[in-house]
Amino acid sequence: MKRVISFLLSAILVISSFTCSGINAFASEIASGSCGTGEFAVSWSLDDSGTITFTGSGRIPNYSSSNRPAWYDYRAQIKKVIISNGIIQIGAASFENHTALSEVDFGGIDTLGNDAFKGCFVRVDVLFRV
Repeated sequence: MKRVISFLLSAILVISSFTCSGINAFASEIASGSCGTGEFAVSWSLDDSGTITFTGSGRIPNYSSSNRPAWYDYRAQIKKVIISNGIIQIGAASFENHTALSEVDFGGIDTLGNDAFKGCFVRVDVLFRV
């Protein structure tokens, strides 16, 4: 009986450590794609926790009000942006009007386009890696 209780308490502790730390161990992809071309192609993936992750090497291209990124339709769901090392640019208007956005990990970017985060009304926590 003590072993069963010990096992159950251990299982609860492990499960709660994932949910309490903000890590969603069960997040699933709801959209994905790529942007840029050739050697500058960047892949992106949005999960159901609201995290959009960009991977690859190159640049997230410039966008505008007449040329929106593919993830724009999900802007109300995107809460966190992760830019992996190897991506050096976030283009103009890439996250314009993403009003749910509250956290950005800039990875190793060296260029931030005009109005990249225009219209993001909430305070955004920012992380730069050096």
